[in-house]
Amino acid sequence: MTLIKQKYNQEDKQRARVTLDELNSMIEIVLKTGDSGTKIIKRYAEKHGKSDQWRKDIAKQRATKLFESVLNEYEEHEVILELKKNKSYSKRDILNNNSITGALRQLAKQVSNHNNLVIKNRQIAQLQERLALKKLFVNKPFDKDKAQELRDDGLTIREIADIMNAKRSTVHKHTKGKSKG
Repeated sequence: MTLIKQKYNQEDKQRARVTLDELNSMIEIVLKTGDSGTKIIKRYAEKHGKSDQWRKDIAKQRATKLFESVLNEYEEHEVILELKKNKSYSKRDILNNNSITGALRQLAKQVSNHNNLVIKNRQIAQLQERLALKKLFVNKPFDKDKAQELRDDGLTIREIADIMNAKRSTVHKHTKGKSKG
């Protein structure tokens, strides 16, 4: 015991340390779900019967070379490759955190931002497709067959009316729900 610990009658506390397998599992969960570091550690502790003290010790533990080595194993993971492709992956930001929780949170943030970007890109593509369709029907008469085709594709009466510059009642009159077969 050190002099300070002797002076204040403090015992040596053994802090829990995260193992390579535990860290590996937590990073894998982040890459699959995109949940934050605190949630991941809590869920991992509950699933594997770890104590609250273990969870607190792990949460405060510094993200060291062990974390970096585990993160290096995931360089070829499909999510990391997608993040790199979109230039939204920063290993330095992840490793510069003061704790494992912070590092997991930063990784989760990058994954979450990437997922949001993918969703937004899908929405943009869908809107561009609808705009292109709308341009096809400018100053043209109502086409019953095309309206039914759009209805079969899952568009609503309101959306079809907007695309074809027609009244909703006209679209409703000339189309039926999804046709079978």
